[in-house]
Amino acid sequence: MFRIQDRFKKTERSFLAYLWPLFRFLVASSWWLTRRHARQQYDFIHIHNVPDFLVFAAWYPKLTGARIILDIHDIVPEFFVSKFGKAPHGMSAALLKGMERASAGFSDHVIVANDLWLDRYAIRTRTTGRCTALINNVDTRVFPAAAAPPAGRQADRLVPGRTPSGTKASTSPSGVQEDQRRAAQR
Repeated sequence: MFRIQDRFKKTERSFLAYLWPLFRFLVASSWWLTRRHARQQYDFIHIHNVPDFLVFAAWYPKLTGARIILDIHDIVPEFFVSKFGKAPHGMSAALLKGMERASAGFSDHVIVANDLWLDRYAIRTRTTGRCTALINNVDTRVFPAAAAPPAGRQADRLVPGRTPSGTKASTSPSGVQEDQRRAAQR
């Protein structure tokens, strides 16, 4: 795992304030991926959204033969409408649906986080046949439930919110890495 850019505070009040750090990350990750791919070519690149357009950071690897997987955890137009209180059929939502279609079109395969989104997303982005629903859930056959902790001991858990030391916890890869670093320093 590589940290390309520090996380930004999630206090954005406007759409443009929300987009600016994402565009910076797109440029930084594109530069990083291009340099890294030039040294050692990737066979495929798996990109998580939000936002979908981060998939374009892999333009150079795609140009040189790498396959691109776009992993959708939130459908951006609906996420945007909910976060910023915009009209679901307004100009902003329409532009985001166009970006969603372009991002999916650039990808070789798209993964969505649940079956409820599969048909809507595949039809809207014209990716029927190259779109799969993979539910974000633990397979208990692979990861069986842990035994209860011995009497008098509490199980350690990392969940969004606060860590036992009172620092903010995160479930994003870069945030979890930071939480682990802080825990190791204690």
